[in-house]
Amino acid sequence: MCVKHQLTPVYDKPIGAYHLESPDAVGNVFRRKDHESIVNYIRNTFRFYNNCPGLEMEEVFYGFPRLRLEPSTNTWTVISRTEAGNVNLREAVEFARRWMRSN
Repeated sequence: MCVKHQLTPVYDKPIGAYHLESPDAVGNVFRRKDHESIVNYIRNTFRFYNNCPGLEMEEVFYGFPRLRLEPSTNTWTVISRTEAGNVNLREAVEFARRWMRSN
């Protein structure tokens, strides 16, 4: 509409948005728990964050503390919320960023 009709978007104050999914949703990385889905989730989360400046890190990377790399197999797994309770978010994000760069 902006290009075709030369309209200018007007932005109101920011709002929160939530995605509700059905219990049988298969795209949820925390349900699937397989390496390929986790890598895609990490990659897409970094792309989203990099393309949307100004977002709060805690809101975008909230799931990263639940991801763990198994060193012996170099594969990602999902851990429980209880296990993730002591994981530092910034450290988890930086670890995933370094892993993505080298893999």
